[in-house]
Amino acid sequence: MYYELGYFLRRIITQKPFWKDGDLWTAVISGVLSYVWFLYDPSSMDKIRQHFRDLLSAISIIFGFSLTGLLFYIQTSSSWQKEVARIADKIVDRHVWTIICLLFLIGYVIVLWSIGIYIDHRCILGRSLYSVLTLSVVYSGCQILNHSLTIWWFFRKRDDLKAFASGVDHE
Repeated sequence: MYYELGYFLRRIITQKPFWKDGDLWTAVISGVLSYVWFLYDPSSMDKIRQHFRDLLSAISIIFGFSLTGLLFYIQTSSSWQKEVARIADKIVDRHVWTIICLLFLIGYVIVLWSIGIYIDHRCILGRSLYSVLTLSVVYSGCQILNHSLTIWWFFRKRDDLKAFASGVDHE
């Protein structure tokens, strides 16, 4: 398991540089803004904590849909032509990355829910932990939106996908 996870992480990191990932930058900006918000209103962290059960339920449902989406990609990509196979591999890799991020997020919410009662919300650690939560939620949400748009784009623009895969400009 650890070998496969390491191989996957090396593959995903070399596919697309993270500094070019718009989802990540959106999440980082959201995390920084939430830190500033928590700095001025520490009671908002208690309000977020009161909804951890709802957050965990929503993340779990999204995780289930993501697994279903991955199965859709794998089943659909097997019928794609060879010139689209390279793109299909990237789509599946990115979708598995989203599932790993959602697994991290589920674990992070559970840990933060467990230790959050012992953390002072006025200290740097408390604000940082909740800001990482915001970053993770926004990053995972942007990835899910990205995958939904990819599915939409694939069904609406099949010819463009084939042209993109073969390197031909198609209008």
